[in-house]
Amino acid sequence: MNLWKLDSQTIYSAVPNDFPRPEAPDNPPVFAEGNYFPCSPIDLFETWQICVDLAFDLSKECFDQKWVRTPLLSEGEILRFQFAKLAQSGWGTDEQVIWIIKRVAHILNWQLPTDIGRVRNI
Repeated sequence: MNLWKLDSQTIYSAVPNDFPRPEAPDNPPVFAEGNYFPCSPIDLFETWQICVDLAFDLSKECFDQKWVRTPLLSEGEILRFQFAKLAQSGWGTDEQVIWIIKRVAHILNWQLPTDIGRVRNI
């Protein structure tokens, strides 16, 4: 998708509503094409794309872990492990890490453990 040919509202709207957006106190609103946005639409879209790619990569790793490397682990244990690993890497915000693991569970059709998102370091 060529972002430069789209208007800011279209780019901002392309990101699903469940994807975390920066909170106002940390980031001042961005003015683009006559509208205020909580963050740069292009930055948000690019961050979302990175998170989607990471979720697909992690889903492959989780699938491999479940069926090849450690078949005795439950799906929940695998998701907790990946959550902890991603959280400890320092990549992304807490909300983005939670969103990625939720997306991995959705891709694999696995039940998301209820403690994901409440516990930062497992």
